[in-house]
Amino acid sequence: LEIDNICNFACSFCPIGQPDSELGQFYKTKHEIPKEKVFQIIDECKEIGVNSIQFSIVNEPLANKNIFEILKYASSKKFEDIFIVSNGSLLNEKKALQLLDTNITKIQFSLDAFKAETFEKNRFTKIKKPGLYNKVKNNIINFIKLRDKLGKKFPLVRVSFIELEENKNEIDDFKNFWDKKVDGIHFQRLTDYKNK
Repeated sequence: LEIDNICNFACSFCPIGQPDSELGQFYKTKHEIPKEKVFQIIDECKEIGVNSIQFSIVNEPLANKNIFEILKYASSKKFEDIFIVSNGSLLNEKKALQLLDTNITKIQFSLDAFKAETFEKNRFTKIKKPGLYNKVKNNIINFIKLRDKLGKKFPLVRVSFIELEENKNEIDDFKNFWDKKVDGIHFQRLTDYKNK
């Protein structure tokens, strides 16, 4: 369930980073489902037996002003799995505590690089910010430490890596670095829909 189309990144392989593509056109104008409508959709999902709900597709969920309230509402409905995907850049300590209070089950952080220069070439904010990779990496590590310090098992934390020509030589380093730090590592290949 993509509750809005807002993201603070414009990654090279994402529709937001390809504003002239057919799909990218949708992300040029802000769209957001009103909070009350999101609650209604959550209720309907529960009524029809949905077990798992994800609140992100292309957007950055932590950029939504209502995300914590929405996640808490979903948690109150006792779904087996409540999941978000984030770029991790907005995850300061305050938001980390708020996120841990929602009782979601999983969060995936999209990194797609082991080296800062690779990260900043493909995953970038609309206004370039040097040092972004280290900030994101530290945000993730600090989130896990905070979760563990509070004695919480959830959310499980997964990092993801989309294999691209310019980062595939970093796969082993990425795996070795994150292997003992996170609950899961997700590798995937990019499907280019531009020419399809």
